[in-house]
Amino acid sequence: MCRIGHLYSVAQVSKLETGGHEGVEIVNNEPFDTTRGRSPPYELKANGQTFTEGQYTYKVCHLAEKLPRHVRILAPRAEIELMEVSWNAFPYVRTVITNVIVVVVVEVVVVVVVVVVVVVVVVVVVVVVEVVATTPIKFFFFL
Repeated sequence: MCRIGHLYSVAQVSKLETGGHEGVEIVNNEPFDTTRGRSPPYELKANGQTFTEGQYTYKVCHLAEKLPRHVRILAPRAEIELMEVSWNAFPYVRTVITNVIVVVVVEVVVVVVVVVVVVVVVVVVVVVVEVVATTPIKFFFFL
């Protein structure tokens, strides 16, 4: 009974956090059984017990809209994703989470370069105007 309740609660939380293009995308959800050839890449052991069957899930959590606003402003085209691979052999669960941040790096670099160039040009113009304004103008006429 606890196994079913655990799976149900995980599914409900995933469903509540999903909306639009954000939330949890379940890519793969299937039973695994090490005695029938479907097994995790490593043995599932805990407290001297080996677990041979359960539920395998592969999820992608899309988190871009969950980021603070200032982060979204700095990297507007960022796709922040968590990849979750889980072997649920209740009560033992092994979950591996990897974080992938895909940012359109070229756009960010171009924006930074443009801002730096604009700042340099403004500083040069201000310095030149200041020098010209403080230097007396002398006219030399050669006859």
